[in-house]
Amino acid sequence: MLPQISNEPPAHLSKVQKEKWIELRKLAPWIAVTDEPLLTTLIEKLTRQKQLQKELKKSKFVLYTDKGYAYANPLFGMLSTIETEIFKILCQLGLTPVDRTKMGVAEVKARTKLEEILSQKNEQ
Repeated sequence: MLPQISNEPPAHLSKVQKEKWIELRKLAPWIAVTDEPLLTTLIEKLTRQKQLQKELKKSKFVLYTDKGYAYANPLFGMLSTIETEIFKILCQLGLTPVDRTKMGVAEVKARTKLEEILSQKNEQ
């Protein structure tokens, strides 16, 4: 078994990115030392995704050429690409329910009828 990755984020990450690193380390203790570049890339792509989303909110969905032809804002394509890349990395790191199940770290248990009744009683 490979040693776990350090809880200390890489120095070049921003404060927000370092907080995300620490959050992901707590949520995914199985991430190993060899996964550090991938985790770093994930965090950088998540930051880029937020930037693109902000830019898209300020922009129009449909743009027009100088001759009046409509075309989709290129930010949509960029956002779609980065979201696909993020999903692939999430899968590689075991951060999706399906991939956690494959790794044997997800133990999802359906609540029994008794547990549901007790839960409802405690909520009242």
